[in-house]
Amino acid sequence: MVIVRNPRSTGGSNQRLATWRRLGEELGAEMYEISLDVDWTAPFRSSGTGADVLAGRAVPEALAWSAVDVRRQLEAFHPDVVLLQTLRAHTELIASGPWVTVLDFVDRLSVSYRQRAGASSPIAAAGFRALALAHERVERASAGWDVRRVTAGRSGAGALGIPWIPILAPSEVMTVDPPLDPEFDAVFFGSLNYPPNYEALRWFANADGVEQLRVLVTGSNAHPSVAPLCEKMGWTFEPNYRDVASLGERAAVAVVPLVSAAGIQIKVLEAAAHGIPQVVTPMAMQGFDQAFPAVRATGHGDIALLVAELSKDWERREELALLAKRHVESNYQEPAWVDQVERLFTP
Repeated sequence: MVIVRNPRSTGGSNQRLATWRRLGEELGAEMYEISLDVDWTAPFRSSGTGADVLAGRAVPEALAWSAVDVRRQLEAFHPDVVLLQTLRAHTELIASGPWVTVLDFVDRLSVSYRQRAGASSPIAAAGFRALALAHERVERASAGWDVRRVTAGRSGAGALGIPWIPILAPSEVMTVDPPLDPEFDAVFFGSLNYPPNYEALRWFANADGVEQLRVLVTGSNAHPSVAPLCEKMGWTFEPNYRDVASLGERAAVAVVPLVSAAGIQIKVLEAAAHGIPQVVTPMAMQGFDQAFPAVRATGHGDIALLVAELSKDWERREELALLAKRHVESNYQEPAWVDQVERLFTP
């Protein structure tokens, strides 16, 4: 199997790549990777790519790399399966080879671009809206292609009418015992330059009763709005954290107040795997199965109250943490998905 991927390194894309590696290894597959040589200074480098974009068979990002070069590399590997990680890695030239082509949307990028448009300057927003429209067009067209489509988020799978294979939880983690006397009532962690994350913090800051909570906000590459917001709210802001387990030792609850999101939320998966109880919004759970154990808030009126109640109830926190960890072990590890992946890869 050969995985064709965008070279951009993010937590989500790396976790998705790790999932396919783990599932491929479980099946005994030889695995190789091709990282796209993206260069926006030299667009239209691949014969046929421009026509694919105009016809709705490829997204605009495909103009920045050479499908001819990638096809040549693939033919040298003689693969049985080629897995394209996101629509950005798809062109007809690559998908039409003598192999099983699997298109992994990961997330619906049309949704992600629309969300980014809502949090951008007018000029940038116009660009993101144009990309969203282009991706929507190609997402619709992909139903007629001779490829096998999957996605990482449950809601995205439903919207596209395709199978769901989630990002897997970490296989080895240190389980945290819910602290009896936590330093913080709640922790919010993640990439703080990701628009849905800093948008979630602004939303949470307006929740009823949130001023009574001791909140830790931590993550990398924080958007300029994060530190001032934390200072205004009396929250503790730390630019980085050692690991998820260390956060579970300091905070009673992980709070995930997302109001926009696409795909599966890795922060939710990681907190559950480490045995950290969570209070979440419905948007944060879109990528998961309905049975995923977490306390679900409905809006500004109850999220802070639910955090406060759970932070004071050690027995309930212990119960919820155990349920979440067991659920992740049963449903977000290789044994739950390897048979479906084998069928996906079989000619």
